[in-house]
Amino acid sequence: MQYGTGANECCKTMKSVVLLSLLLAVLGANAHRNLWTRLTKRMPSSLIKILLFVLPVTLWACNVKTSGAKHPADIAMLDSSTSGESYQVYYKRGKAGMLDQKGKVILQAQFDYIEENSYNHLVEVDSGGHKINDGDFVGYQFKKYGLVDTHGKIILRPQFDLLVLSDHTVMVKYNSLYGYTDDLGNWLIEPQYKDAKPFDRGAAIVKEGNKYAIINKKGQHLIKQTFDELLGFKNGVSMAQNDSSLGFVNYKGKIIVPISSNQGASEYNWNYGKLFRGNKIFLVDTLGRFPLKQGFDTVETYEGPNNTTIAKGKINGKHVEFRLP
Repeated sequence: MQYGTGANECCKTMKSVVLLSLLLAVLGANAHRNLWTRLTKRMPSSLIKILLFVLPVTLWACNVKTSGAKHPADIAMLDSSTSGESYQVYYKRGKAGMLDQKGKVILQAQFDYIEENSYNHLVEVDSGGHKINDGDFVGYQFKKYGLVDTHGKIILRPQFDLLVLSDHTVMVKYNSLYGYTDDLGNWLIEPQYKDAKPFDRGAAIVKEGNKYAIINKKGQHLIKQTFDELLGFKNGVSMAQNDSSLGFVNYKGKIIVPISSNQGASEYNWNYGKLFRGNKIFLVDTLGRFPLKQGFDTVETYEGPNNTTIAKGKINGKHVEFRLP
């Protein structure tokens, strides 16, 4: 996409006119004095005054108008026109800024890095990080996270050690503590937790002291009970542990599988989790129900047609496959 090209062409023409006029003036003052005199005598004095005023002013105006134009030496643009985003990233003198799809600057170049893709119209930015080019892996290592929107408005200036977008909230880590803002950058819960997980369906997992709890966006507990361990929500369910006992709790704070002496458990995948009892594996849905009474020797779940789940595995050494709701 061209940036400032029209202005450049116009001003190139005007500058040529000014230079030609100056050249004629020099020539008129020396070898072609008589010719210059005859030409200027035929011009009204008012016209000469106008030219002497307009040409320098035009030259000055062109310099001002094109000062933000694209110069290969100091501006490089990343073409994201095929990404579906409403902005493009450009670099000027080593700093990143944003343009709209017409090439207009919507965020002055000031950050070390700007993500090329947005999430819910929000874009992560960085200050102090560096590019990674390690063989097959090419990326960017953030140092201080910040956030802008796709219109170029700064939501959070780079200052955070971690930033995660989810459920119309932003989880941040600042001075080793976790907190949350809304997607406009207003604090919901200021940094105070030793550990935390992003919000999911209005609930988040946080560590208070040595125990984990489930809170809402006001910081209120959704369940009085606390836990030794809570994994992040998957399909709205978290695996919970107290001592050596395992179970499942959902995003509403309801324990859907009692935390008891299950020998093991695994996170949810395609709406089903796993419980290990004896030498068998049992599938459990997001309501705590067991769709199959039989236990598997081995089992994996996959996405099925029409919003169903496919369970493939072995029962008593025999290969089996089930379609689950």
